[in-house]
Amino acid sequence: MTTAIIVLAVILFIGIIVTVSNEKEKELQEKERANQRRKEEEKLRKEVEENRRMIEEEVSGTLDRDLDNKILYENSTLGRYKFKVKGLTHRSENSQAGAWMLRMWSPLYLEHEEGNEYDTFAMRVYSVTGNFWLGYVEREKSLALYSVRDNIKACMITDYSYGVQAPYITATAYFQKVIDGVPQPYTLGTKKVDMPSEINTDNTVSTFRSYISKALKKEDWNEKTFNEVQARADFLLSNGIKMSERVKEELRARGVKLKEIGEF
Repeated sequence: MTTAIIVLAVILFIGIIVTVSNEKEKELQEKERANQRRKEEEKLRKEVEENRRMIEEEVSGTLDRDLDNKILYENSTLGRYKFKVKGLTHRSENSQAGAWMLRMWSPLYLEHEEGNEYDTFAMRVYSVTGNFWLGYVEREKSLALYSVRDNIKACMITDYSYGVQAPYITATAYFQKVIDGVPQPYTLGTKKVDMPSEINTDNTVSTFRSYISKALKKEDWNEKTFNEVQARADFLLSNGIKMSERVKEELRARGVKLKEIGEF
């Protein structure tokens, strides 16, 4: 009997030692995995930063456009609504990679997703650059943006920060205010220039004119195209850029509102 008790005690003691040893081994392994994750995250951050620098050089022409967006819309009389873009980490690898090409004031556009079983008013968020599906308007704010979707004149990234897998994006939608069912007039901000001749030779003007010309050749416009054309026409006219009567007539026929300023 005594021998059996001793044997059981020895077995129990050995079991305790093995258990403690296994726990310590698990703890060491978890620490090692955590350290490895931190190293991988730091490596990824460095790679992302390097890639962004390369992208900035390749698409430097769009940087001026994005800064123009800030001037146009932040200094406008449009209403604005800020929201977070949710679900980027659940999008395709292609969309996540494309998100790293974006920056502050990069343009976005919104699209209602019909039949969404979780949110009747779900609004998808796409980038204009590359047409990447970035995710959704946060659910708490989807109804508000759905209700003004037809009056949204522009949508842009207004906060951008690094994440491990994908960036964190906050955007602002700029919309035309409506009072008692009547859309209210609005003005956009303007670029400061020394002479009108400098505007006429500005690359932004050429780009905007080219966009409008190409858009007018399309038979059908979606909401994104309409908003883009409206914004570019507003910019050109507000800066006193001449526009032919034929183009103006075609734009009005498409529903574009042209605010005449000065002589055109």
